[in-house]
Amino acid sequence: EVKNMNSFKFVEQALEHEIDRQVKILKSGGKIDQETRGWDEKSGTTLSQRGKEGSVDYRYFPEPDLPPIILNDKQIKDWQKDLPELPRDLRKTAEDFGLPYDRIIELQDPGKLGDFINIIRNDKDLAKDPLLIANYPGVVVDFYKWAVKENPSSIVLRTVYKAIKTGIALEEAKKNIKVMDKNEVEKIIQTILDDNSDIVEQYKAGETKVLGFLTGQVMVKTKGGADPALVQQILKELLTK
Repeated sequence: EVKNMNSFKFVEQALEHEIDRQVKILKSGGKIDQETRGWDEKSGTTLSQRGKEGSVDYRYFPEPDLPPIILNDKQIKDWQKDLPELPRDLRKTAEDFGLPYDRIIELQDPGKLGDFINIIRNDKDLAKDPLLIANYPGVVVDFYKWAVKENPSSIVLRTVYKAIKTGIALEEAKKNIKVMDKNEVEKIIQTILDDNSDIVEQYKAGETKVLGFLTGQVMVKTKGGADPALVQQILKELLTK
């Protein structure tokens, strides 16, 4: 026990001093006395103030109103069976399923990590894409099964997910999706390219990063009704002609 420290700096210095002092004593075969020491900021050392022989000297005493509790291993194991999975165990299981740790924490904060694990445990096919469940939490399992099987575009996936979150049934949400066909998208893309001839020249000159700008223009023009993957495919085809 060390006293007379009035700043965090002195606490740190006293701890470092005591570590060095006690290590030297033990290495030389000595014994650490149970005592109260005082910190001397001028010398940077601790000084013995008084010895303490046992718990009585520290004013420790049993609580008379609390009986002793004796547990055995069987009791502990039986209680563990009835407990839900602890946060540490949930995190470990999610990691084993391949979910990145940052996403694990994001799911744990609103208490969705257990749902994520139960969904994957009950369907091995869904374990192939843990990020799908993590990115779209809190909906019916059929949504995940449909997403894994059909592999829709991100825009379709988000549209259906948002609809389901408002209470619309999965099948109804899928029917209400309006995704433009390839011919419609191609016409709009050609118009965008005609209106941005300078950007087209930049792309052909090797500045392929402008593809992102053109894709964005198409998505704005289609009001999100085009599949981004299809848009980029058509853009590349037309830009290489």
